[in-house]
Amino acid sequence: MDCCSSNTYLVYGLIAILSYIIYNYIKGWQTGSKLPPGPPPCPIFGNKILFKKDPLGYKRLTELSKQYGSVYRLYCGSTIIVFLNGYDAIHEAFVKQAAVFTDRPQLFAPLIGVSKGTGITYNSDHNWKTLRRFTLQALRDFGVGKKSLEEQIVEEVDVVSDTLKASNGEPIRVKPLLLSAATNIICSVMFGERMSGSGPRFCIGEPLARMELFLFFANLLQQFSFTPTDENDLPSLDGIQALTLTALPYQLVANPR
Repeated sequence: MDCCSSNTYLVYGLIAILSYIIYNYIKGWQTGSKLPPGPPPCPIFGNKILFKKDPLGYKRLTELSKQYGSVYRLYCGSTIIVFLNGYDAIHEAFVKQAAVFTDRPQLFAPLIGVSKGTGITYNSDHNWKTLRRFTLQALRDFGVGKKSLEEQIVEEVDVVSDTLKASNGEPIRVKPLLLSAATNIICSVMFGERMSGSGPRFCIGEPLARMELFLFFANLLQQFSFTPTDENDLPSLDGIQALTLTALPYQLVANPR
């Protein structure tokens, strides 16, 4: 009896899957006349060219434009992706009709699940414009686009130049150097210190944290005087060793000045 029930559920499941596939195909054919041309997709998966790990994949996509035109479509599963090839097609879409093509694609579910359709990358319409305006203003306040940022950029250029000279003509990977330079420029702007490629590690937020703690406690000390509950029972400096060193619980008396 249980075996028959399992087989029945299996048949129902297969019927549901086939019905879903047939529904998508019918829906695709009904809207096909409104879409750009493109190669026929495989059931469920879509066009295989999107799933191939090929360093020259962009050339394969360019070759498709010779067969289907500068604007064609591919399927990633049941999601339709429209490709633009050539300056004229891209200029028409993103310059002449920019208001139509400014929305961000809601395609990659894991990213959307994290960002909830917010942020600069996956936002659209008025919210995106407001956030972009705020972000640009914040970056300008940090010196982006001004001469105040030139010192940090020149410093990183010198570091990269020294590294290239030290290679003595031997092959070297440039990508890590460029990523490190960009990261160090950001760290210099945000935290006032760059990260060294060697030596002991340090917390890039330490200078900012020290400044904030100084201002915080200086303000408190102007308003209160702190004394121990027992002058003979001072706090221990041993602490609790876990992921970080945490101070032992200790009580003080705060007396307003």
